[in-house]
Amino acid sequence: MQRCAIMLVALCSITEAAGDACGQDRAFGLKGGFVGASVDARGPGGFETNADLGPAIGGFATFQLTETVSVQPELLFTAPRFKSSDFGPGLAVRARAVEMPVLFQKQLQRRSHPVLFAGPQISFITSVKQEFDNVTSDISKEIRNVDLGVVAGGRFEISTGRGAVLLEGRVNVGFRDLSQSEDTSMNSRAFAGLFGYRF
Repeated sequence: MQRCAIMLVALCSITEAAGDACGQDRAFGLKGGFVGASVDARGPGGFETNADLGPAIGGFATFQLTETVSVQPELLFTAPRFKSSDFGPGLAVRARAVEMPVLFQKQLQRRSHPVLFAGPQISFITSVKQEFDNVTSDISKEIRNVDLGVVAGGRFEISTGRGAVLLEGRVNVGFRDLSQSEDTSMNSRAFAGLFGYRF
């Protein structure tokens, strides 16, 4: 949590610096929806996983760099989940994470328009629990608590006067091996569907 607080301060500093650079051409908003997660588990202890859905909610700040290009730092609280049938009665994993992407965006039209975006993301995994054979255990110490990855996706924005309604889909690919085990490597994969409003 200390690392999370440090990164939150850093994100606020980036937001403030971006705001100063872009003058008053900025906007803020909220979004929420679902995230479907899985892991790419390889090695002697590898296994197949299937995505399960968990909630996601957060906020963002958008800063226009040009008429159609912008940068958007975000702060999202997510609950990634996945299942695996490779362990007899089945395995279900539920995690909680704080995700901080910085998205570079390209608007294809000016008003009600599609937007394409991509950018880096750092994720802080605050807890991981697994359920196996009706027994729930905390496996947070077996998983690295910081992940680095990249986000890409698209969004459709519907202008509503001064604001806009947002409909968004994205994918996230993690680059860091999250497993503490020497015989298994695990990389995160996720997709998300989000609904939001920009003020």
